[in-house]
Amino acid sequence: MTIDRPLISVIIPVFNTCGYLIDLFQNIKTQELTNVELIFVDDGSTDGSDLLLDKLGSQICAKVFHQPNQGVAAARNKGIANAKGTYLCFIDPDDKISDNYFALLLYGVKNSNADIILTSWAEVYGKESNLHTLVKQNSSLETMQRLNPMETISTILKSRNMIGGVVWGKVFKSTLFREDRFPLIRITSDAFQCYRSLLQAKTICYIRDATYLYSSSRNSSITHLSLSIEDIQQQFKEIEKSMELISAKYPNLRAVCENLIGHFAMQECRYICQSNSVREKKRWFKNYQKKLKSHYGSLMEDSACSASEKIWYCIIYSGYPMTRILIKILPALQRFMVK
Repeated sequence: MTIDRPLISVIIPVFNTCGYLIDLFQNIKTQELTNVELIFVDDGSTDGSDLLLDKLGSQICAKVFHQPNQGVAAARNKGIANAKGTYLCFIDPDDKISDNYFALLLYGVKNSNADIILTSWAEVYGKESNLHTLVKQNSSLETMQRLNPMETISTILKSRNMIGGVVWGKVFKSTLFREDRFPLIRITSDAFQCYRSLLQAKTICYIRDATYLYSSSRNSSITHLSLSIEDIQQQFKEIEKSMELISAKYPNLRAVCENLIGHFAMQECRYICQSNSVREKKRWFKNYQKKLKSHYGSLMEDSACSASEKIWYCIIYSGYPMTRILIKILPALQRFMVK
């Protein structure tokens, strides 16, 4: 609903997701839209998403902007520049939100004046889903819970899930974005801004029953197969910057941050082996393997690391040839084990 001063501005960047838009609009139409401003930014789509947005947007009084293709960060920045809301909420066009998601967020911002409100989130695989919560399930838990900022960041880092470094599953006071915007890079453009906002927040709340539904089966325009070495370097740089920022404010979390850097070094090694775009793979693999090795001991002793993660640390530690072989045969082994 378009009003002079909405409480929440919802920003949705769109690029070639025509097949998802009708479902997304149906999902949004069932939500509480009073005091909610809907902003769609078409980032130069070529599959008809731009025309469909104009048609569907008029049905729910959404603002629709069009721009030449510049990437998701530029699209989100365009949305922020045109948002009037006291708070900002971000949704990806191929994801969905649970029933009463906006209603619960509106309740939260009205009753807390929090700088950031976090929600639960679920990885959705077709008809299956895996729910992630920040606190353990408890029937006596109130609709909204205030969280300690440092403990919240610690929990996010130790959980290893993606909620810390992504903009979805959160509502931010727009003042947190007054001076800062997302860097214009292809991937992980929201990580540093998210962690910086979490560090700046004086009040953080959590609404367990609001759930962001993340589509794990999405056909992203950018996958690990198409990552260039520049993408991988930039991604790792954003993570290192984020961890340095957290360590500077909370020195007692430095060990956790260092381990997370080692964890991402493992992921970069895997991306290098799988990418169709990286040349001199062995050279770049050794570069990030070295970073993993510097944290290997503490990672293997870290109770926050899963068994599968520790297996991957061992694989990467063993070297490039073994990693390449195992990356090729593991999918086949997994399919065999399922049978």
